[in-house]
Amino acid sequence: MGDTAPADRSHLGYGAAIAALVFWGAQAVIAKGIDIDPLPLVFLRIWIAVVFSIGVLRVSGSRLDRRVLRYSLIGGVAFGLDLVFFFTSIKLTTVANATIIPSMQPVLLVFAAPILFHERISRNDVGWAGVAIVGVSLVVFGASGLPEWSPAGDLWAVATLFAWTSYFMASKAARAHLSAAEFTAGASLVAAIVVTPFAAFSGQAWVMPTAGEWFWIAMMAVGPGWAGHFLMNWALGHVPIWFGGTVALAAPVASAILAAVFLGENVTGVQATGMFVTVGSLAYITLRSQTVPAPQTKPA
Repeated sequence: MGDTAPADRSHLGYGAAIAALVFWGAQAVIAKGIDIDPLPLVFLRIWIAVVFSIGVLRVSGSRLDRRVLRYSLIGGVAFGLDLVFFFTSIKLTTVANATIIPSMQPVLLVFAAPILFHERISRNDVGWAGVAIVGVSLVVFGASGLPEWSPAGDLWAVATLFAWTSYFMASKAARAHLSAAEFTAGASLVAAIVVTPFAAFSGQAWVMPTAGEWFWIAMMAVGPGWAGHFLMNWALGHVPIWFGGTVALAAPVASAILAAVFLGENVTGVQATGMFVTVGSLAYITLRSQTVPAPQTKPA
């Protein structure tokens, strides 16, 4: 299938990025509700995602060859470390903090995008991204003193921030050579290889999941694990990288709300204010985003 008009693909890219954050918003809540240690859990989640993504790739008429793995290597390593760090943090601190701290990646992307990808970012966009980051900060600082909060968990979340940002930049670069399905499958396999020794030598308890836990692990692998990443990887071939990073800020807000509803986690007034500021800023950025197609040599 050839590319349609750039403007059409750019609008679809914005929609795909927003859809991805909906999937990611549910991941932390599902993981928190599964009574399995973090690294065994991430091991099961990533290998199920690998099998699914390779199956999708074969159905689409492509295959996982050396070329795909070569362009997916850096992104896959970053993705694997992101999973290890994230699932550790989600078990130690609040869902809000474990998800919102890594989503401060627009701070890093605002500096990296013009240098690495030659993207022009207007002062207005930088300003509103800054407002969204202020909202995120309110959510983080508002968690201090809550029973679910842990400073160690927050430090793992900071490590997740750097791994997650590296994955985003690697995905953007790889999309000049690979389709979204190819990169998603390749990066998933590399990530699974990275995760496996961490899980095997972690000393954490390995238990057989119940039938209900297998269902939720599979849902987490196929939904946030495959669909979320496929949608964002596709979007990054058509929209500026800073937009993908900024719009992903809303996923932690969704996670915090879902955690309050389904897990009974507390949300303070300061955190609620931060969520409102974050969502409002992102809504404004999304509505005023201009069509800025990114270079792409591969079809979707």
